[in-house]
Amino acid sequence: SRIDHSNSPGADTCSSVSLDGSASSDPDGDALIYYWFFAFQPISSDLNSADIGGGDTVSATFTPDVAGTWTAGLIVSDGLFNSPPAYVSMEILPGSCP
Repeated sequence: SRIDHSNSPGADTCSSVSLDGSASSDPDGDALIYYWFFAFQPISSDLNSADIGGGDTVSATFTPDVAGTWTAGLIVSDGLFNSPPAYVSMEILPGSCP
């Protein structure tokens, strides 16, 4: 699996973070099943992996609830084999939400 996070640098707690797994592929060309998860997040966060929108799709999003370092992971499967997880880390800044 391969991940890109397409939020701009300086994402904050008021911003949606986009995760893109479209670079993932299967050597046989089989359709893929996606599983996004939080591998690491600030201890004070109330979010869990179920809070990732589109967590079973190629593109997922989440809105961080606290500032700090976040690491999202992606595992893809062709229904028979799972990929090793791929990770992307990002630094989330405090936001000033309306």
